Amino acid sequence: MTEAEQKINSFLVDVFNDVLRLEEDDLARGPYKNLSVSEMHVLEAVDSAAGGETMRELAARLRVTASTLTVAVKTLEQEIGAGSFESETYAAALHKNMIQKREKHA
Repeated sequence: MTEAEQKINSFLVDVFNDVLRLEEDDLARGPYKNLSVSEMHVLEAVDSAAGGETMRELAARLRVTASTLTVAVKTLEQEIGAGSFESETYAAALHKNMIQKREKHA
């Protein structure tokens, strides 16, 4: 790796780490502080796919295995108390249950 490439790589790694820290800080202060950054990313992906993608297609888009995504979704279901991913209203159910959980703790 050339010196210029090393500088660019170092810069990009620093920016990536800064973004992760900002995301974690924002999540910790927000209404979904019980969720990890990874869980929030899964929720956002499920929301964007609601009714349009299968679990396998969504996993491919996220570049994870279907079993990894299944475990992540099952964890969200347990934490939030939502139903099946295959439902067109899955993301809405997740969101609704998150809001209800937040209101109970308020």
